[in-house]
Amino acid sequence: MKFQFIGDVHGKTSKLKEIIDPTADFIFQVGDMGFGFSGHPVEEFIFQDNFAWIDGNHDNHEVLSVELPKGYIARSTCRIFGDTMIGFLGGGESIDKAYRIQGVSWWPRESISFKETEEAIIKFNQLKPSIIVTHECPIQIRKLLYGSNKSSIKGFDGSAKALGLLLDQLSFSPKFWIFGHHHCSFSKSIFTRLGYTQFIGLAELESFIIDTDL
Repeated sequence: MKFQFIGDVHGKTSKLKEIIDPTADFIFQVGDMGFGFSGHPVEEFIFQDNFAWIDGNHDNHEVLSVELPKGYIARSTCRIFGDTMIGFLGGGESIDKAYRIQGVSWWPRESISFKETEEAIIKFNQLKPSIIVTHECPIQIRKLLYGSNKSSIKGFDGSAKALGLLLDQLSFSPKFWIFGHHHCSFSKSIFTRLGYTQFIGLAELESFIIDTDL
């Protein structure tokens, strides 16, 4: 089983077309597709049967709160792809929200809630996904992201702290934790209390492949 993971898209669908691997069994996009933004026609990808995506901070959460478009994986969800269990928790903070319009280009729902964090802790510990996919990364990892335009921003770390709590409360060590949001490449194997996890940060439209048959 071949999995492709893709970083933030922000509605740049022409470039997305160029990097999609036609040999991938499943394609996962890690948030900030640009869903629901005027002039960003991302639906052609959302409706591909093997394309799955989570929400970031630059997706229309007003629409996502009342409907689940095809391919969208809601927060605090675990799902099996092939024989691999994957856990998903979208959401993040917009550091530019002061320059955006609430209900048009920014929504308070972008942040990960305490309830969603609790649900993820319970589900993930029960089902033990070998891969975790989030938009933001845990606060412990964010401190390691040199070159990120968000790594040192204070006051916009609610979702990172929520993911940090999730990381601290896991009763197992996933093989991979893949995220976007920071627009920088990152790869580091980190010991997380119970074992090693490979944390993968994807830059905008960066691709990462996992072949579970290897």
